[in-house]
Amino acid sequence: QSEDKNKRGYLEYAFSKKRSKQYNDILYCNNCLEELSELNKRELNQSIDGSVMQILDNAVASDSLIVWVIDLFSFNGVIKKTIIEKVRSLKIIVLGTKMDILPDGCSDESLIRYIISAFKEYDLSPIYIGLLDKNSLAKYKNVLNECIKLRKGHDVYLIGDIGAGKTTIIDNFIKDFINKTERFVREIDYPGTNINVTEFPLTRSSSIYVLPDFAADFSIISKIDKKSQKSVTPKKKIKSSNFLLSKGDSLMVGSLVAITLIDGKSSNFSIYLSENVFVKKINSTKFESYFYKNIHEQCFLPTSKNFTNFIDYDVFQFETDNDKIKHEISIQGLGWITFLSLGQTIRICVPKSTSIRESISRMER
Repeated sequence: QSEDKNKRGYLEYAFSKKRSKQYNDILYCNNCLEELSELNKRELNQSIDGSVMQILDNAVASDSLIVWVIDLFSFNGVIKKTIIEKVRSLKIIVLGTKMDILPDGCSDESLIRYIISAFKEYDLSPIYIGLLDKNSLAKYKNVLNECIKLRKGHDVYLIGDIGAGKTTIIDNFIKDFINKTERFVREIDYPGTNINVTEFPLTRSSSIYVLPDFAADFSIISKIDKKSQKSVTPKKKIKSSNFLLSKGDSLMVGSLVAITLIDGKSSNFSIYLSENVFVKKINSTKFESYFYKNIHEQCFLPTSKNFTNFIDYDVFQFETDNDKIKHEISIQGLGWITFLSLGQTIRICVPKSTSIRESISRMER
């Protein structure tokens, strides 16, 4: 109905009439659309194996050191709260991987500030943050030696999401690892669980335990097929694509994401994605038809057969401040956009349950 804004099912008359002529699709009334835009403020589902939680209970009991590995490209500051609550009392080191593929504007200092602010939101303060570049073996050695020193005789538990880079860290650790004990490096069935972990003995009574990867519940990677996963995963240094958007203009990121400037001044947007991801600017008058055609016909990479209708997407809306500071909106597993915050209203459609977050930009500032 389009007569009473205070009653259920209200939709602007002009919009309703236009849509009914063009599409035989589901319509969202104003109230439903507002509910959809609130999804980013709710707790996303988190699947953590109970045995992993049991292992972390042992880490807490032995006052162990947690080494938390994050993918600097995918990390957007949304952290599994179940893990946070479990390890809150322990000393935490954060290691950021894939520094080598980030754009030149990402300085060490800005990235460290970005990571600190993300963990601070969960009331955690890492005792050390290391940034790793696969092209610099010396940096790996220095960071890993720092981790060993900071453990102060306690066990170390290495944790992280799928694809975070734990394997690369372990491969580099092994190159310089000297076993000074009579114990063996081994795969073990962790006592009391059904999980295999890798154990590196450090002394007679302490070890490094490499836990299985956490499921990437929040990442767009977990929503798409393997072919599309390869498309969104960068293989070389990221370069930005720059677009000037006016009110109503949109960016289509393959068939996966739509970014629209709903209101505010014309603004420059820089988008940071894999080299294999196609981005197209769409005029406001063509967006709706283009969006529906694209998700139905899978025109541009990356695509996914999992998304064929608007109901397969979550809708987020951001009201930015007029602080004239560089902000970013990041989509976990896909990349991020940066822009000067001028009081814009930005709407983004992403696959359901994908984590999306606005923050001060990780780029140099």
